[in-house]
Amino acid sequence: HGGELHGASVPRIAFLARLLAEAPDSIKYCTARYDASTLEIAGDFYFQYFGPHRFAFREFAFPEGTYKADLIDTWNMTVTPLEGRFEGRSRIELPSELYYALRIQRVNEDSNAITGE
Repeated sequence: HGGELHGASVPRIAFLARLLAEAPDSIKYCTARYDASTLEIAGDFYFQYFGPHRFAFREFAFPEGTYKADLIDTWNMTVTPLEGRFEGRSRIELPSELYYALRIQRVNEDSNAITGE
């Protein structure tokens, strides 16, 4: 019922709050994906949290465009950019560990910048 937070929860909550603050304002919960909590702007930005699930990979069918992905370890509070770019039907390998997330963003190939910025 509230109160003072103790231990490692404070920096982890701050880490996740920062990641969500960096997301576009119009991001919304996606009810079409049931196996992993997903916030998205279809075709531009996806944030999937796997929680206690240990997925070995995720498959996506991206709309037209090129995307970059970051693997997020929410427990150790790290963000690791994945190598390469993703287009169309793509498979993204995951570490099969607890409490990971995936952030996928459409990129503007002309400037290599993320769209919507």
